[in-house]
Amino acid sequence: MRFHGEHLLIDDLQDVLLANWFPEVDRYSQYREIDSWLTANPRRRPKNMQRFLHNWFARQKRYELSRPDEEIMVDGARVRLTSRDRRMG
Repeated sequence: MRFHGEHLLIDDLQDVLLANWFPEVDRYSQYREIDSWLTANPRRRPKNMQRFLHNWFARQKRYELSRPDEEIMVDGARVRLTSRDRRMG
């Protein structure tokens, strides 16, 4: 088991698939958020968990890629970090 929460179980295969589809998303923090959401919304339990996970991660990916560029310091120089850099990194 890759993630075992109160309501969410992610096996190794699901984790690998999500990692390949959404490399820019922090999967483990999202697993915790999903588990928390499932706990808080017991009547809205998804019928198709794979579809639910895909849609959740797709929304998170759009959010990550739409964030404005930010600046970071690298070896004392100010460098602009773009959404493309976040995808690659």
